[in-house]
Amino acid sequence: TQQQQQQQQQQQQQQQQQQQQQQQQQQQQQQQQQQQQQQQQQQQQQQQQQQQQQQQQQQQQQQQQQQQQQQQQQQQQQQQSDG
Repeated sequence: TQQQQQQQQQQQQQQQQQQQQQQQQQQQQQQQQQQQQQQQQQQQQQQQQQQQQQQQQQQQQQQQQQQQQQQQQQQQQQQQSDG
Protein backbone atom coordinates (compact mmCIF):
# COMPACT_ATOMS: atom_id res chain seq x y z
CA THR A 1 0.00 0.00 0.00
CA GLN A 2 2.84 2.38 0.61
CA GLN A 3 4.10 1.96 -2.95
CA GLN A 4 0.71 2.75 -4.46
CA GLN A 5 0.39 6.00 -2.51
CA GLN A 6 3.76 7.19 -3.76
CA GLN A 7 2.79 6.60 -7.38
CA GLN A 8 -0.38 8.66 -7.00
CA GLN A 9 1.55 11.59 -5.58
CA GLN A 10 3.96 11.55 -8.51
CA GLN A 11 1.11 11.68 -11.01
CA GLN A 12 -0.41 14.71 -9.32
CA GLN A 13 2.87 16.59 -9.53
CA GLN A 14 3.13 15.95 -13.26
CA GLN A 15 -0.34 17.36 -13.85
CA GLN A 16 0.54 20.55 -12.02
CA GLN A 17 3.58 21.07 -14.21
CA GLN A 18 1.52 20.78 -17.36
CA GLN A 19 -0.90 23.43 -16.14
CA GLN A 20 1.94 25.84 -15.50
CA GLN A 21 3.25 25.41 -19.03
CA GLN A 22 -0.15 26.22 -20.49
CA GLN A 23 -0.35 29.42 -18.48
CA GLN A 24 3.03 30.54 -19.72
CA GLN A 25 2.00 30.04 -23.33
CA GLN A 26 -1.08 32.18 -22.86
CA GLN A 27 0.98 35.00 -21.40
CA GLN A 28 3.35 34.96 -24.34
CA GLN A 29 0.48 35.27 -26.80
CA GLN A 30 -0.90 38.28 -24.98
CA GLN A 31 2.44 40.02 -25.08
CA GLN A 32 2.75 39.53 -28.81
CA GLN A 33 -0.65 41.09 -29.41
CA GLN A 34 0.25 44.12 -27.33
CA GLN A 35 3.42 44.67 -29.31
CA GLN A 36 1.54 44.65 -32.59
CA GLN A 37 -0.91 47.25 -31.33
CA GLN A 38 1.90 49.53 -30.23
CA GLN A 39 3.55 49.35 -33.63
CA GLN A 40 0.33 50.39 -35.36
CA GLN A 41 -0.08 53.36 -33.05
CA GLN A 42 3.45 54.54 -33.74
CA GLN A 43 2.88 54.47 -37.47
CA GLN A 44 -0.25 56.59 -37.13
CA GLN A 45 1.57 59.15 -35.03
CA GLN A 46 4.33 59.49 -37.59
CA GLN A 47 1.84 60.16 -40.36
CA GLN A 48 0.15 62.86 -38.33
CA GLN A 49 3.43 64.61 -37.64
CA GLN A 50 4.28 64.71 -41.33
CA GLN A 51 0.95 66.30 -42.16
CA GLN A 52 1.43 68.97 -39.52
CA GLN A 53 4.83 69.90 -40.90
CA GLN A 54 3.41 70.36 -44.38
CA GLN A 55 0.70 72.65 -43.08
CA GLN A 56 3.20 74.83 -41.27
CA GLN A 57 5.26 75.29 -44.43
CA GLN A 58 2.21 76.42 -46.37
CA GLN A 59 1.34 78.98 -43.73
CA GLN A 60 4.81 80.48 -43.84
CA GLN A 61 4.63 80.91 -47.60
CA GLN A 62 1.33 82.75 -47.32
CA GLN A 63 2.74 85.17 -44.77
CA GLN A 64 5.65 86.06 -47.03
CA GLN A 65 3.32 86.84 -49.92
CA GLN A 66 1.28 89.20 -47.76
CA GLN A 67 4.37 91.15 -46.74
CA GLN A 68 5.36 91.68 -50.37
CA GLN A 69 1.94 93.09 -51.20
CA GLN A 70 2.16 95.61 -48.38
CA GLN A 71 5.51 96.91 -49.63
CA GLN A 72 4.12 97.47 -53.11
CA GLN A 73 1.22 99.50 -51.77
CA GLN A 74 3.53 101.81 -49.81
CA GLN A 75 5.64 102.53 -52.89
CA GLN A 76 2.59 103.51 -54.91
CA GLN A 77 1.45 105.96 -52.25
CA GLN A 78 4.83 107.71 -52.24
CA GLN A 79 4.78 108.14 -56.00
CA GLN A 80 1.35 109.74 -55.87
CA SER A 81 2.39 112.23 -53.22
CA ASP A 82 5.48 113.22 -55.24
CA GLY A 83 3.38 113.72 -58.33
